[in-house]
Amino acid sequence: MNTKLSLICAIYVSMFLSCGKSNTNDEKATNIPSRVDIIEVDYHSVTLEIEAPFLSVVLTDFIINTEEDLEKCKHELTAREISRIALSQDSTSDVIRGTIDGLQAGTTYYGFLSLSGEITAPFSFTTKDFTYKADAVDMGLSVKWSSMDLGANAPKEKGLRFAWGETGPKNFFTDWNSKWYRYSKDNIRGLTPGESYNFSIEDDAARKKLGGTWRVPTREEWQELLSNTTRQSINGQLEFTSKINGNIIYIEDTQKQELDNPCYECWSSTFSFLGTDMGANNSGAWAFGWSQVVNNHYYGTLFRDVYGGCYIRPVCD
Repeated sequence: MNTKLSLICAIYVSMFLSCGKSNTNDEKATNIPSRVDIIEVDYHSVTLEIEAPFLSVVLTDFIINTEEDLEKCKHELTAREISRIALSQDSTSDVIRGTIDGLQAGTTYYGFLSLSGEITAPFSFTTKDFTYKADAVDMGLSVKWSSMDLGANAPKEKGLRFAWGETGPKNFFTDWNSKWYRYSKDNIRGLTPGESYNFSIEDDAARKKLGGTWRVPTREEWQELLSNTTRQSINGQLEFTSKINGNIIYIEDTQKQELDNPCYECWSSTFSFLGTDMGANNSGAWAFGWSQVVNNHYYGTLFRDVYGGCYIRPVCD
């Protein structure tokens, strides 16, 4: 069975199903599905099952969102999540099973079936989460830096990747499963060229996972770290040594991208609107990037689309 994904800011999967016969309105009412069963929940996916003898002309919207108020989920401008669903149905069965992928780990989702605009069969689930830890290192700066990436188990180990302004890691990253991509491209905040802002603490993955005063560093804090440390590459890792007190943190070469692109990218909380270019908004978030190129090393802050997957190196007061 084919499904159609309508790219708005919630999951809208329109299922146009036929069983080869016409039905009256009374028959339709008795065949509206009343329950969605949660079959399996993983870190980044959920498998759902719907049991209903769908009728000849039934248009069903399947909606899932991080917004608990289901009425808000019905409106595009207040929706907060997009994900992908693949549905399958055996021709001899009334059971439809679907798996939604690309979800944030450790996140509660709310969903329902929408028939003719009515909320039917509401449900919710929480994806599995990872273990998070951090160890503050005093580099003599305005903030202390974690010795490891968010989601790593120890220094020099690989962390987990997040989209900008999202509090759960994901297993793949596209514009349609990004919380903020459409908002960034439409310049919803009405920023003037050159204006920047930092996302709120409720959208901060480090604060949600670690608590305390942990948070994602700003672009200025990354620049402060770069200005007050010396750096050298050692066995595929970038060593930051404080010019102020000699303390050290390491960043690992954990991404394997094209030679000229950063091999490691780590988010800041800072978003900037640079203006309009050829009718399109030139906007995005700042990240720290490190690239190992033959006989050359690049590190510094760079501009990224908010839907991309980057690591997070937390800071605290």
